[in-house]
Amino acid sequence: MNNLGIDQRHMPLVRLLRKSFALPTEAPLAFSQHEWQQAFDDARKQALVGVLWPYVSSLQEKERPPRDVLLRWYAVAEQIQVMNERVNAAAIDVVKTFAANGFRSAVLKGQGLALLYPHPELRNPGDVDLWVEGERKQVLKYVRKVCPKGEVRYHHVDYPPVNGVEVEVHFTPSWMNSCLSNAQLQHYFKQQSALQFEHFELLRNGSGATLPVPTESFNAVYVLIHIYRHLLGEGIGLRQVMDYYYVVKSLPVDKREQVVAHFESLNLMSFARALMYVLQQLFGLSTNYFIVPPDEYSGRFVMDEILRSGNFGKYDERLKRKANETALYRFVRSLHRNVRFVRYFPTETLCDPLFKLWQFTWQHLHRYRRKN
Repeated sequence: MNNLGIDQRHMPLVRLLRKSFALPTEAPLAFSQHEWQQAFDDARKQALVGVLWPYVSSLQEKERPPRDVLLRWYAVAEQIQVMNERVNAAAIDVVKTFAANGFRSAVLKGQGLALLYPHPELRNPGDVDLWVEGERKQVLKYVRKVCPKGEVRYHHVDYPPVNGVEVEVHFTPSWMNSCLSNAQLQHYFKQQSALQFEHFELLRNGSGATLPVPTESFNAVYVLIHIYRHLLGEGIGLRQVMDYYYVVKSLPVDKREQVVAHFESLNLMSFARALMYVLQQLFGLSTNYFIVPPDEYSGRFVMDEILRSGNFGKYDERLKRKANETALYRFVRSLHRNVRFVRYFPTETLCDPLFKLWQFTWQHLHRYRRKN
């Protein structure tokens, strides 16, 4: 299938992904030891070791990876299950804490999206992103009582770790760089907030516990923006793209038209079409589930960026990061990196430096920078 211009180094993981999603056109695996090592290394970089484990462990002996790779795969998958139990417990704890203090909330991404997976316990967990009801000043006043030194950004404030799990308290789920699109987006979030704070789902871990998580149609808009924002930030990996695959699969048919209308009003159509192409090529998303038609031109570009970057861009060899880099260096590095995005997503890319400058000024005026 490598007529898509995919770097040969990433082909073992891409083929493994396509096989695990039972794409009928994919040939049987016949990996060498080196290719299995490549697949495992890339799966770690993309935070996909856990979700691929059920397929890898089910392979016939002649197709299985070498014993040392298989054992490492198993060990990481076991660690992920333990991590998920900790993050689930932390999410339940922090939701109860805010509820006891008069705040409704919803757990964004993370443990809510894991519920869409065949094996939620094997999705690589991150921190807890909690969207809390109320105006920024109201929420911040409460958070400052327990975390007086946390840095405040446009959309969230730091919160003390819960049982070792990082927590971010969100005033709003996300933003867009264009001031016009952002105004539309914040209006959408306000319209949708009450429904999200009252939408509970049962955790599939036998505990009987529930979490407030966003609805399918909300996630179809929000998760797309989350991926877009990180793509234009420092990079995004396949874990988040796989999240969106399951979001799209869960979206009721009668909600698609509404979601497309939001894409159009938020100037998201070009990116949505690019991402639909990635879902089609890497996960075999059927045309029955397309929210919008895929676009090959921008889709190939986005797919290459995702495969190169790894989870949140941590493995992008093109990024010249420095230890203890200054805000100015980071800003200039971001400008240099984002030149290549202008051709595909001009509005958000060109507005990115303006938003960064505005946020930096806003933080200093309000003394919201991290206190040492």
